[in-house]
Amino acid sequence: MNFASEYVLSKNKTLSDTKETNVFQPDTNVISVTFDHLVDSNNTHAGEAILCSKCRAVLSTHSKITDLENDSKKQWICEFCNFENKIFVHKDEIPNQEEITYLLESNHQTLPTSPSSDSTYTVYCIDISGSMSISSLVNADLNLPTDQKRIERFRNVAGQDYNPRLSSRQRHITRLEAVQIAIDDNLNVLEKNSPAKKIGIVTFNQMVSVIGDGKINQLNIEGDSLESKNEIKTLAEQTPDLDCLSNCKNILKKKLLE
Repeated sequence: MNFASEYVLSKNKTLSDTKETNVFQPDTNVISVTFDHLVDSNNTHAGEAILCSKCRAVLSTHSKITDLENDSKKQWICEFCNFENKIFVHKDEIPNQEEITYLLESNHQTLPTSPSSDSTYTVYCIDISGSMSISSLVNADLNLPTDQKRIERFRNVAGQDYNPRLSSRQRHITRLEAVQIAIDDNLNVLEKNSPAKKIGIVTFNQMVSVIGDGKINQLNIEGDSLESKNEIKTLAEQTPDLDCLSNCKNILKKKLLE
């Protein structure tokens, strides 16, 4: 949020006993904002606020604007960094109150859509680093979607005939399993309410793996590539678009629990 207020601008205070003038420096730690004005504002300006070209402070009701000789622009010396800004500003555009709401986009009518037509994107970003293997004792007298994977791990150690009973009143669940369980449950809800929604999965530890909707070949981004915005953007543009949930739920769940 960009704002300027009398609380953060320098102001003079004369001490009667010493006859000295103290100048309080800007301090944005004592700002006071009433957020109800974001909902109900009687002072709305269309367009963007005027910003300082150097420090990006906002032109406010405390700002001093002067005319420039032989120039259609006006001069505003920023109260924060003292940068001399030359601006085009109409009298009606100069803030005249402490709090102003800037309307960046006009209100527009949107056609009502049913939940089943929701084709927006949801991407689950999952931490799979070592810290996610930490477990906690929880009450879970039920079968969990991660149980089959856990049974397979047990059998790899104890043999294929081993058949542990994982359903009990108390059991240990790792952080990663908790995330997997939550996403699995969320996918069931989304399938009923928003089957057209496009779902993707991204995992990260020492590298980032783009699993997508489960149908694409997994894309691994690691090393110096993680530091290159352009390279990541190029790789993303080469990745096929996500399919809707109704077409990829089963494979998505399989990828989630792998």
